[in-house]
Amino acid sequence: MVAKKGSEPFVPSSDDSVLELSLMLSRRQFDLLEQRAHAAGMSVAQFLRRLVQDSISQQPVGQAD
Repeated sequence: MVAKKGSEPFVPSSDDSVLELSLMLSRRQFDLLEQRAHAAGMSVAQFLRRLVQDSISQQPVGQAD
């Protein structure tokens, strides 16, 4: 995967393959994330996938229906 420059238009991929994401968090952030995931009955990975899905499923502010 190659990072795109900000001036290039975003074109969503139709490929639904799985990608690995490197994420840097402080120990405190990870511990709190792990607590939230556990409270929701999920692993950290499941919880993060749910957060991402919820985030991208929401209609952007200012968009018409």
